[in-house]
Amino acid sequence: MKNYTFISVFIISSWFIISADSTAQKLGFTYQAVAIDQSKSEGFGRDSQGEVLANRDIDLRFTILEEDEYGPAVYQETHLTKTDVFGIFRLIVGRGNNILGNRLEDLNWGEISYFMQVEIDLGSGYEILGIEELLGSPYALNNNIQLLELNGNELSISKGNTINLNDNDATNELIESIILNGTNLEITDAGGNKSVDLSSLIGNDNSTTNEIQNISTDGTAGNISLSSGATLGLNVNDADASTTNELQTISKTGNTITLSNSGGSFTDDVNDADFNPTNEIQNISTDGTAGNISLSSGATLGLNVNDADASTTNELQTISKTGNTITLSNSGGSFTDDVNDADFSPTNEIQDISTDGTAGNISLSSGATLGLNVNDADASTTNELQTISKTGSTVTLSNSGGSFTDDVNDADFDPANELQNISTDGTAGNISLSSGATLGINVNDADASTSNELQTISKTGSTVTLSNSGGSFTDEVN
Repeated sequence: MKNYTFISVFIISSWFIISADSTAQKLGFTYQAVAIDQSKSEGFGRDSQGEVLANRDIDLRFTILEEDEYGPAVYQETHLTKTDVFGIFRLIVGRGNNILGNRLEDLNWGEISYFMQVEIDLGSGYEILGIEELLGSPYALNNNIQLLELNGNELSISKGNTINLNDNDATNELIESIILNGTNLEITDAGGNKSVDLSSLIGNDNSTTNEIQNISTDGTAGNISLSSGATLGLNVNDADASTTNELQTISKTGNTITLSNSGGSFTDDVNDADFNPTNEIQNISTDGTAGNISLSSGATLGLNVNDADASTTNELQTISKTGNTITLSNSGGSFTDDVNDADFSPTNEIQDISTDGTAGNISLSSGATLGLNVNDADASTTNELQTISKTGSTVTLSNSGGSFTDDVNDADFDPANELQNISTDGTAGNISLSSGATLGINVNDADASTSNELQTISKTGSTVTLSNSGGSFTDEVN
């Protein structure tokens, strides 16, 4: 069998307990102890007798015996509790599961001695840990005991009356706590801590100075009086007498911030290690006036915004680019940008070429319009100007003008015999060579007939073709 020991501490001064709920009021005293398993060896966290029972669920039974340690049981209760990491547990005798049905206050504390037997059950039945005499007499002179109870704003004294603590003084909000510590009544409020010695009220004698008294208030903010006693002036300022706007205390445990009196709690995810009030997070807002933007704990910025139409369909939007996807805010859509413009130079961007329909006008987007001297009175699409190009040894004429293979080998690198571009300035009969002269040909095409226009000749293999349905023939010359 294991051998267990308790190092016990009684806090007899806690016999008088004020309950915030009069229906649940029970009297008792605090019992605190360290549970030790004597079967363990000595080591860290253990005394010379054994090891503490850390983080263990334990079942305890407290029995109060009359007259001596072998006397009859006059009160008995059980507790289910748990030790902490140091083997310590704390509970209130008088608040457990009552076995015999009577109450602590029913015992004759002023006339009879009482002993308390403590037992523990760790799964194999109750074992007696010890029996100690209760030397304090919390209920001596049982008939003279008075209990203070705070229920909301009402302060009551047993065998006496109840007063309402509402007042008209706004400088002393919310009594935070009232504790009876031994014979001292300790009151904590916004003005600090106050203590009233009530020892004169306890005793078994014929003195008229410690009789049961009534507590009352004359309606003046903060005044509490005892019959046949003094008046205590509390600094209470509560002009509205409302219980919904009392002072509260705020506390922080870890990153949880809690407001007292059921004020709720929230998790504070802000890490503000520098404690500098000049760089705190602020909220940005607008008062609805066009262009006004405000920072909490900061200034208001007036923007020059003119949005007289108040239409939501033409508001400013922002454009952004992620990878090669460009997006316009406010459901403005997105598209993929396939342009690779690594140099970021605005002078060499891709442009669109277009014409306005006027003969010879060609325009570049973000550029100039070029007016070409074109005279095409017949408006025929079969005799328009064409461009010639060369890819490798293949020479091609635009607008289905055909192509042929250029077998010329220009290996000499002589600039005097290079290929040149042929062009016309629009004047009838003028033909120019790039890097060369202009040849004026006497062409008179005043008849505007499409049946006698200039044609192009081309050769594919041994077939020679004349454009504009001019026919073709086979060149058999080798």
